[in-house]
Amino acid sequence: MRPFGEHRRALHPMTRDCPSPCLQRYRFYQYLLLVELMLTIVVLAVSIATAVGLL
Repeated sequence: MRPFGEHRRALHPMTRDCPSPCLQRYRFYQYLLLVELMLTIVVLAVSIATAVGLL
């Protein structure tokens, strides 16, 4: 069983050969996607809660 980082590096061979700024940008976009997903979940939860509260 390989560590998760090694597994992900194996999945993305492009990131291994990429220079550091490119890798940082890739990680930043990954983080941004995660934040966007969390915000979407929060907005959905709040809208559902308000809909239930109004009903």
